[in-house]
Amino acid sequence: MNKYHFSNLLLIFTTLLWLTTACSCKSLEPPQPKASYDDYQAPPSIVNLPINISIKDIEKSLNSQMTGLMYEDMSFEDNGNDNLMVKVWKKNDVVLRLQGNSLAYSVPLKLWLKKKIEIKQFGISLSDVREVEGAIRLDFVSDFKINPDWSIATKTVADGYKWLETPSIKVVGYSLPVTFIADMLMEQNKETIGSQIDLYVKNELNLKEYLSDVWENMQEPMLVNDYYNLWLSIVPQQIMLTPFNNSLDSIRMKVGIKAVSEVTMGKKPQIEKNKDLPALKMMAQIPDDFSVNIAASIPYKAAAEETKRTIVGQTFTSGKRSVTVKDIDIWGRNKKLVIKAKVEGSIDGYVYLIGKPVYDADKAVVRLENLDFDLETKNVIQKTAAWLFNAKITKQMEPYLVFPLEESISDMRSQVQEQLTSSKFDNGVSLTGKLDKMDIEEIFLTPNAIKVVVGSSGSLKVNFDAWENQ
Repeated sequence: MNKYHFSNLLLIFTTLLWLTTACSCKSLEPPQPKASYDDYQAPPSIVNLPINISIKDIEKSLNSQMTGLMYEDMSFEDNGNDNLMVKVWKKNDVVLRLQGNSLAYSVPLKLWLKKKIEIKQFGISLSDVREVEGAIRLDFVSDFKINPDWSIATKTVADGYKWLETPSIKVVGYSLPVTFIADMLMEQNKETIGSQIDLYVKNELNLKEYLSDVWENMQEPMLVNDYYNLWLSIVPQQIMLTPFNNSLDSIRMKVGIKAVSEVTMGKKPQIEKNKDLPALKMMAQIPDDFSVNIAASIPYKAAAEETKRTIVGQTFTSGKRSVTVKDIDIWGRNKKLVIKAKVEGSIDGYVYLIGKPVYDADKAVVRLENLDFDLETKNVIQKTAAWLFNAKITKQMEPYLVFPLEESISDMRSQVQEQLTSSKFDNGVSLTGKLDKMDIEEIFLTPNAIKVVVGSSGSLKVNFDAWENQ
C-alpha cells in the first residue's frame, strides 16, 4: 500500500470516527424529571376597619327629617275624658349626646293646648274652654346593639323633662295640671318620637347595608399591572365587629374582615361573588393597623412565555462549542423549578435544569438559586457531551431565568394606595388609609403556578357619610 492510499484510508477512517462521535452526541434525550409540589394553603389576612360615626352628622340628618307637626290629640273624650286637646311641634333642633354606651337626646317641643274647664262650686256648674301655648323639653335615652344576625336592637326610656315655657290658665278655683300634661306628653311621645328616633338610629347604623357594598365590591378582581396582566382577587371569609366604644363626639367601632388575597397573571379571573354577609362575630378587640398577605400567582405557562421573551434565541458557549435555546417549559419539583430547554447547535435535544426560586430584594426579582442540570441530565451529558457539563453554561443562563417583580409590586402598591385614598361607594361609604410597606415573604410551588406571598401593612379607616348628603 502506497503512501497516497494510506493517507486516503486514514482520512476516511478519521471522518467516519468523527461522524460516529458527532452522531452519538447530536441526540440528547435525558429522562424528564417528575413534577411534585408544595401543600399550599393561601394565608388569610385580616383587614381592620376603624369606623367613626359623628354624632353631629347624625344630629344634623335627624333634624332635617323631624319637621312639622309631631303629635296631635283633637278629642276631649279620649285618654279617659281628659278634656284636653294637644298639638305638638318641634320647637328647636333635637340635641344628641353620648351617655356611656347609650345615645341620649333632648327634644324641645312647642305646645298648643285646648282645655275644657268644668268647675262646680256652691251648687253652680261653670264650663269654659281655654287655649294656651307652652314649650317643653323631653329627654330620652336609647341603648343599642348589633346582633349576630346584623339586626339592631334598641331600647328607649324616658329620662325626664323640663318646662321651657310653662302654660297657665287663670280661672278662679282652677289650676292647669302641668305635671299631668308633662307626664302625658312624655308617655305619648315616648311611643311616637322615641320610636321615630329608634327607627332612624336603626337605619343610620345599618352596618349590614353599608358593609354589604364593601363586601361585594372587594370581590371584584382589580387589574394592578397592564404589562404582566396581574389581577388582584380578594375572597372574604368572615366579618368581625368590636362593641361600640363611644367618645365625646362619635360612635366608634372596629370591623375586621378575614380574607384570602391573590394576584394572578393572565386573563381576568372569573370570580363567583358571595354577596351574602356571613353571621357577625363579635370580638373584644381588633388592632388598629391592618395586615394583608397577597399570594401573587405566576402560572407556569405564563412564566415560560415570559422567559421565552429573553432566553429563546440566546446562544451559550463553552470553548469552541455552543448551544442555542429554541424553546422553554417550566414546572415544579421538590420546592425547585424545573427548566426544560430545547437546544440546538453543537448538540441537539433537551436539557433539564433545576434551581430554587428565591426573592432577590435588591433587584426585586424572583431568580433561580444554584441553577444546575438535574441528576439524570448530568448522567447523559457525562456520557455524550461532557463539554456541556460546565458551570460556565449554567452561569450564562442564570440572568435570563428571572421573574421581575419590582414593577409589579410598585404598581400593586400604587393601586392599593389609590384604593385606600379614593374609594367611595354610592351609599356614602368611603375608605381612607395608608400603605406602609409591601414585601415578599415566601414562595410556594403549586400544581399550576408559582405562588409568591406578598405581605403588606398599613392603616385603614372607613367613613360613613351617607347622612351628609341627605
